[in-house]
Amino acid sequence: MLTLAAYRLETQQLTEKELESSWLVLTNAIDVWLAGKGVEKLAVDSGIFTSKTPGATGTFERTNISIESGSLIEVSLIEPTMDGHTFRTNLALTKLDGVIVFYLTLSASNAGDMVAPTSFYPRCPSLIRDVLKLRSDWHFGGNNIPPAKEILSAGKESAEKLVEYLLSNTRSLPVTIVSELDGEPIWPQLTEKLSHDLAGLSSVVRIDADASWALSNLLGKPQSCYLGAVRIYWPLRADTQDPLELRSKIWTAERLLSNDTDGKGLSRFTTSLRRQVMSIAALSVDAPLQIRKIKREHSHARLAQLEAKADANSEELELARLYIEENETLKDDLESAKKEIAKQSARADAAEYAIEVLKSAEGDGLDDAVGVTEKVYINEVSFYKKTHSKPSYDVLVRISDCGHNSWQTANKADKATKGIERLEGRLDWKGLYHCGSCQGGGVWKVIW
Repeated sequence: MLTLAAYRLETQQLTEKELESSWLVLTNAIDVWLAGKGVEKLAVDSGIFTSKTPGATGTFERTNISIESGSLIEVSLIEPTMDGHTFRTNLALTKLDGVIVFYLTLSASNAGDMVAPTSFYPRCPSLIRDVLKLRSDWHFGGNNIPPAKEILSAGKESAEKLVEYLLSNTRSLPVTIVSELDGEPIWPQLTEKLSHDLAGLSSVVRIDADASWALSNLLGKPQSCYLGAVRIYWPLRADTQDPLELRSKIWTAERLLSNDTDGKGLSRFTTSLRRQVMSIAALSVDAPLQIRKIKREHSHARLAQLEAKADANSEELELARLYIEENETLKDDLESAKKEIAKQSARADAAEYAIEVLKSAEGDGLDDAVGVTEKVYINEVSFYKKTHSKPSYDVLVRISDCGHNSWQTANKADKATKGIERLEGRLDWKGLYHCGSCQGGGVWKVIW
């Protein structure tokens, strides 16, 4: 079983009234989510249901534990996929000492008994986004968890606040920044898709041109993000606020659009980034201590009830004590083993991402890619991709060769012509051609 992602949402200290009100709302949200999955009998402890996967059946288990100082609800949902793999969603909702904690993990296993590489592409559960909407004070690691929507940052002052947050050594979640190209992201739905996919794990901030340049001035060009690039900034170490120690990964507009010859580049990029962030969360987000504490107190309460009914020296009571002690020890060992398995299982994806970051640091930085568009041309042939359109011109980005061989003369493409002139500052080419195979925005070839 491979752990794919982990989420933990915690409230601040709540009053008794707030505690009971939020608990009721959250338990209802879980019921609504289960019903949406196809579970019909919500009051039972376990059962089967008709999965959304055609012709497949899923199973679920539900446990409710109450003690004098709190409560615990655990739900396990197992669903098959179209290709025969199995996905498991485990969630725990705790109420203890005036604090509510919501914890959820996603895991998956191969189809059948086989030793073969398999790629899983998990999605953020809709329940996470629903739970985020129920309260505005969810936090993780002492920091607020942003809502599942884009955050707009425009102008110098806004950028200064953003940089202050990026350099905070108490920040516990990554920040994904999307820069604009001529007033828009390179894909119209980019920020919306990222904020949907990364809900609960990363904030998504869209910055305008002024904020981009202010970011460059404050962090330095090696940590900048502009001209349609996307960059994820990981939390700093607790002992530093040095911009040079800020770990990040950049995707330039050129790199993203060069891989979008079929119009599916947005989906590929967001899927890849989502998987990377989730795998790192699986390594980083531990189960809340409240789960074990509630279970332990519940076991002790059951033992106290038994002691009140039986002779303190009876053999049955002694066996019960030994059973509970051994059971708690085994649960602790199992919890430690599960935690280690989760980290080991997610380590491959995390290592793959780390290698990508190193490669990016060696020669795929923003400076190199932006340097291309700052030159008049690199060689005799240049390629451009349309990102969006303005009233009088198309907004274009220089890309790599799309690899197709279906070029059509396009000397009358007025808006594309004006877009190339705006980008390169000249119109003295020998020929302008449009690719007849590329999808998701026009691709142009210029022979200088």
